[in-house]
Amino acid sequence: MSIAQARRWRKAPYSTVAVALLACSLAPTAKGTGLVPVSFALLESSVSLHEPVYVNLAVRNGLPEAISLDLGFDRKEGFRFSVTQPDASTVNLQPYSRGGLGLSGLIVIEPGQGFDQQILLNELYQIPKPGDYWIVVKLATPIRTHSGRKLEPTPWGRMMLRVSDRDEKRLADVCERLAKKAIDVDYQAARAAALALRYVHDPVAVPYLDIVLTRGDSGTKGFAIAGLASIGTTDAVNRLTSHLKTEDAQLRSQIQAALAQIRTGVKLEVND
Repeated sequence: MSIAQARRWRKAPYSTVAVALLACSLAPTAKGTGLVPVSFALLESSVSLHEPVYVNLAVRNGLPEAISLDLGFDRKEGFRFSVTQPDASTVNLQPYSRGGLGLSGLIVIEPGQGFDQQILLNELYQIPKPGDYWIVVKLATPIRTHSGRKLEPTPWGRMMLRVSDRDEKRLADVCERLAKKAIDVDYQAARAAALALRYVHDPVAVPYLDIVLTRGDSGTKGFAIAGLASIGTTDAVNRLTSHLKTEDAQLRSQIQAALAQIRTGVKLEVND
């Protein structure tokens, strides 16, 4: 600010100065995301061992132009996670990766609008034991405005997750809720629930995965098969074997692959 400008500001009424300062503080710049708040938060900051863990991304656009962010393949590949475990060691998780078809990761948010997405951490990391975990997540690419400006810094978040001892009853309640949602008519909600249940790597989940395999649609049945294959207990094998009589050749092939995975210990491609 020049000396002449400073003199004029000193002579201006307080309200005029305040309005001018407010306008400066709200002016969008390529180096600030004050008008584009981005947050990462755990849906539940305390869970028992083997429960699903969700991280919620929330983006709000307060700019006068649209913004875009790229979440990568299937809207999952564009996140970078690291986990500091109870023994203070840090694990940098591999980005989400899967072949086949998936959602486009490009998200456009118009002025005054927002975007929310839940990320299932269990897809990338299986919590091995009780304790306190620090989870750091950031976007792999920056947010950009419609005019091409890059907003800095690239958003990130740090959260503490407290994991208590395995609670069989609580885990069964969680699995029951997920199984009910996984056979619901709402396609997106059913798939999200079946995916979460697929990553409950605990024998408690077996009968609930079997419900999805019996009553779900073709997509959710694939998640159920993969979940049973990951658990691999005698009960899981028996449940899978009981579905081999299906007339659906593709489903039968998936079940056979899952049984081979359990038998050999070699992970095969299961349509999940």
